Amino acid sequence: MKRPGRAALVAAAGLFLAMAAPAKAEMVSVTVIDRLSAGQQEETIAVFFAGRLAGTLHIDTGHPEDQFTASIEHTAHTPYTLCGRLLRQELDGSISVHPIDNGGMLGDIAGRTLFANTLGDKLFSLEGTEGAATGQVLPGPACTAATS
Repeated sequence: MKRPGRAALVAAAGLFLAMAAPAKAEMVSVTVIDRLSAGQQEETIAVFFAGRLAGTLHIDTGHPEDQFTASIEHTAHTPYTLCGRLLRQELDGSISVHPIDNGGMLGDIAGRTLFANTLGDKLFSLEGTEGAATGQVLPGPACTAATS
């Protein structure tokens, strides 16, 4: 094969491989914040988006707020999972332990700030800054590894 023909073949092969390669996913930023509520003593939550650990939040009476910002793949709907535990001081002074083991589905969260919230210490959710839920909450169990 002559050089010009070889160059054309190499260029065509390169174009074919570039077209066959999957497109690089667009990454977007999301911030998650957790704040200690009345009666809570400590809370630890590992936050997963689409099955990947995005970050871990830990709050207690000495550190009542925590947050992280993660870069995640942009999708129209993003599944999330929350894994951890909440310690609450009861009226009698005892400490109760509430597992965090559920998840949900969020709408487009690109550039959003989400707050970790408890729904009666049974279900936990991520909600947008405007206060309205950004998606649906799904009961657990959702976490594959035990947390303690």
